[in-house]
Order: sequence, then C-alpha cells, then structure tokens
Amino acid sequence: MTADHIVALAQIMARMQIDNSGKRTTAMRSRVNFNLVRIVPTVLALLNGVFIFLLYRAFRLHLGSQMWIFIYSSILVLIADLCLYGYFIYLTSKTRRLVCEEFNIDHYSCMMYHDEIVSFFLAPFVVAQMGRHTADYDTYVGNFCTKTGLSDHVEVKLPSDEVEYRAMGGVAV
Repeated sequence: MTADHIVALAQIMARMQIDNSGKRTTAMRSRVNFNLVRIVPTVLALLNGVFIFLLYRAFRLHLGSQMWIFIYSSILVLIADLCLYGYFIYLTSKTRRLVCEEFNIDHYSCMMYHDEIVSFFLAPFVVAQMGRHTADYDTYVGNFCTKTGLSDHVEVKLPSDEVEYRAMGGVAV
C-alpha cells in the first residue's frame, strides 16, 4: 500500500459518493472526506520518518541503555501502520462491493469474504480496476491532485443517478 493507492481509492470513493465508513452518501460529503483519507497516511508517513531518524541517531550516538524506548516506540508505530492498512483494506473491499453493485458486475458471491480476500492480496489491482470502471480515462485526462481524479469541470454520473432521475419523472439523455 502506497500513498498513490490511498489517493486513488479516495478519488474513487468521491466519484462513487462513499464516505469514510464505506457507505453511500452525498457527493459533497464524500468529497470532504477525501481530505481526511489524504491527511492520515501523510501524518503516519511523517511519524515513521521521524521515528527512523531518531532510531538512526540513537545507534550513531551509542545510546544502548535507552534503546528500550525506541523498541516500545517501534511497536506503537507498527500497530498504527497495521491499523491504517486494515482500514485501507476495509475501505477497498467496501468500495469494491459498491462498484460491483452499481455497475451490475457479478463478483463471485460463492465465497463469504471474497471482496476482503481479493482486496488484501491484490489491493493495487483492485483500485486500478475500480478506477477504470468509474471514470472514462479515454475521454478525460486523469488528475492526481483533484478530489475525483478528473478535471474539475467533469461531472461524474453513475448508473444509479440515471435511474433516480427517471424515477422523478425526468428523461435521461
């Protein structure tokens, strides 16, 4: 899991209108949540960087008697990393399930935890596949630093939006 996978997942979640708990929400709320999904890994990466620097300095200064502080700190950082990875897998599997439902993709319901297993072992591929399903990169250029991964003038339309529009008495184009 790298920062670009997290940003790509956050952009897919914004396009699909999914909040940080993995549930459908309004477009505005899902785009506000994009900032949280982007900030948490950045803070954790900085924490890891500071920890590695302090550990390097401790070895250079031969602080053997105080190494227990760094060992306990490394356990806390490892727990934080594992929690973030677990959260990323959770969001990836929930988003994958919602993308499959939205686009009527049969996703092997014969296994109980199929989405979770695929998301755990193949997370970069799952995120890339969801990105291709939720955006037309042949027509629009992808942007890394936008909330949806597309230019700001591009409005994302989902198949369920068209169904809701027809149900309200409108005619879909």
